[in-house]
Amino acid sequence: MTLVQNVLLAAVVFCFFIGIGWLAVPDATATAWMGSAPVSFTGTWSVLPVSQSLVQVSLIMAAVSGLNFTAVSTSDATYRRTFVDPAFEEVEEALRVRHAYLTTGRDDTPGAPDNPDNMAENSTS
Repeated sequence: MTLVQNVLLAAVVFCFFIGIGWLAVPDATATAWMGSAPVSFTGTWSVLPVSQSLVQVSLIMAAVSGLNFTAVSTSDATYRRTFVDPAFEEVEEALRVRHAYLTTGRDDTPGAPDNPDNMAENSTS
């Protein structure tokens, strides 16, 4: 669950910075800041109205935000109690059920008497 939340947060932050950069920083300003004109995408991605630099900076900011969220979510007791602990409990329960199933000694090989697929065959013989 936490991985999904981290990826979702990073994607939202990435989109946010792409949008803000596209709206707030015109090409003239980017050229003044970088000393050269921003490089546009080529090929299939050439239809995008953003520069490669904007995408790179947005990716870096999204990655840093995701790492920060990971650090906070693992160290914050309230967050762990609300989101992480229930997920761990679900996994533990699933593993307990699987262990109980495997320890029943059920034989799932074809032809075994307790295999549901062979119940009709075994009842007539």
